[in-house]
Amino acid sequence: MNNLYIRYSMFLIIAILLQATVVPYFTILQWKPDLVVIVLTAFAFRAGANWGSTAGFFSGVATDLLSGQILGLNALSKTIAGYLAATSSHLFQEQGRFVLVLLITSLFHDLVYFFFLTIGEQFSMKLLLLQLTLPNTFYTVLVGASIYYIWSRWFEIETFSA
Repeated sequence: MNNLYIRYSMFLIIAILLQATVVPYFTILQWKPDLVVIVLTAFAFRAGANWGSTAGFFSGVATDLLSGQILGLNALSKTIAGYLAATSSHLFQEQGRFVLVLLITSLFHDLVYFFFLTIGEQFSMKLLLLQLTLPNTFYTVLVGASIYYIWSRWFEIETFSA
């Protein structure tokens, strides 16, 4: 198995544990960054759609098990996020590409996640977008851009090979 897959697996495990233990202390109103989506985006960005979707599914299941919320909700949204990160990475120029892909990935992740989370409640799509999705997305992108640019050498060692 490639050393980079092991490295990203370790990053994902650390992100899942930090998401469950430390990130709740950084909640602003009801918004918090999603460290798993940040690492998943970096991984899918390099590894491709199949690996990104697979990593998204397994990290989502692990997040679901630790969060105690609806089982499968994070698995679904993170699988979509992993696939989307891999397939949209080629659409942008090299400079700033990770931040734009993270923005798209996090936006769709949060839309799917919050849409299914609020099914059966009196919640309008406008409130879903303005009160939950957009602030959470921008918080994740802000934290993700900071992490990525501080530790970019750890994320970008070499390209993956299948």
